[in-house]
Amino acid sequence: MRKKILFVTRLLMGVSFGSLLMSPICAMDEQEKRPAAAAVPAKLNQEQDKFMRDVHALVRLGIRLPLHDFVGPFQALSNEPTEDAFKEWLDMCWGEQINEGYTKINKAVDSDFSEIQKYYKANQARIGASIDGEAYLNSLKAKLQETLSGFLTKVDDFLKVPSQAKTKNLALEAENLKAPLEAVMGQFHISDHTKTLNAYLYGVKEMTAEEKAAQQFKALQLEAAQKEAERLKELERLLAPHRQALAPLTARIEALVAPVAGGRDRDGYSVANEGIMRVGNEGGLALLEQLRRLLPPLVALQKIAYIEPREGAALGFSKEHAVAFYKTLVLGNHINISGMIVESFTEMMTSPAYDNAALLRLCRDKSEGTFEGIYARYMNSKTPQNQHDLAEAILKLGVVDGHSTRLLHPLALVKSLWDQNPDLRPALLEFLPQYFTFMADQVGKCAAGATGRTILMTRLLAEALTKTPLK
Repeated sequence: MRKKILFVTRLLMGVSFGSLLMSPICAMDEQEKRPAAAAVPAKLNQEQDKFMRDVHALVRLGIRLPLHDFVGPFQALSNEPTEDAFKEWLDMCWGEQINEGYTKINKAVDSDFSEIQKYYKANQARIGASIDGEAYLNSLKAKLQETLSGFLTKVDDFLKVPSQAKTKNLALEAENLKAPLEAVMGQFHISDHTKTLNAYLYGVKEMTAEEKAAQQFKALQLEAAQKEAERLKELERLLAPHRQALAPLTARIEALVAPVAGGRDRDGYSVANEGIMRVGNEGGLALLEQLRRLLPPLVALQKIAYIEPREGAALGFSKEHAVAFYKTLVLGNHINISGMIVESFTEMMTSPAYDNAALLRLCRDKSEGTFEGIYARYMNSKTPQNQHDLAEAILKLGVVDGHSTRLLHPLALVKSLWDQNPDLRPALLEFLPQYFTFMADQVGKCAAGATGRTILMTRLLAEALTKTPLK
């Protein structure tokens, strides 16, 4: 929970400070007269460097960076389908995170900013900026405080009386603060790098063309390295809350499977199948829905359109699409599990736990008479081609029934990710073989089995997307 709090704290800090930047205050007019620029010291002294970096960090890291993500929690809450779901997720993580973020925002614009002002006054002689540093700080703080009060009042009202109806407007206000924030940063000479503020506070000296070229080359190299480091850090930060939200659901799934870790149940199910039945029966569609709600933002981070979890033809991804994807993976030498699928199926066909004749009739009827010939050809001649043909026929049977088609939704998402983001393929291949074995194992199984397998497939996808570095 602590890590989740840190995530939304940043989001909230961005919005609240960003709100300040929308009010037109005339202090620190861009056109004001400045003293002639003094030469920049060869190296800033300790006090100059600390003052400049503290101001820069307060605005850029304490305001702009979290602002860009502040829309997230309120948007997520506004999208919950019911008031009960809204309250559930508010209590689970967002409420505490928003509250702590709200507290930190007030501290930042009050005590944290005041500390910078005190530091400047105590070290003014050593800092010696070429502008009136005290006036600069007073103007910046006034602008923040003037605009912040309105937004903080609304956040405070939300925390006292949480309501889903308020979340959409709060998310929109956060989104609308981004452009004004950029304008104010420009007015106060705060950019992505400290050099802009450095030049404004301490003056700029003229350099020769050669010096400028060398400096620009160094700056470009450093900028590229810093941007890459910041990008990776930012992307990891974006994934962290989703990983934390998945953790309790994973723990619940593992707890349902754990009781059968030692053997078979009275009906002869394997350990794996019994675990799936428990997940399907006790976790059920409610657990599946919780997992599905994690997927849209994770898929969006990959810049891929989300596919809604519809069943049957409405999904737009049929058993034929699933088998075509399987064939693509086999022909591309990405997976080699046809033998495993066929072996597992033939073991089931001879198991005393099943009515073998009834199972064969079911396969024949569900395949409209095509399965029996494929099965007979393989039993007569176990060539690689006959094995592949039988594996594909088994996969189709695994998702032929209405309740079994729900297994197609996670596979449809994986197929979309596979096609549109080749960089993800190694991560997807970590669990794709399991997807197809789940499909094959579903042949002749009930709706609880379909739900359990879909839960496990959805969890595998969510887990992969929370661990895979973004591009």
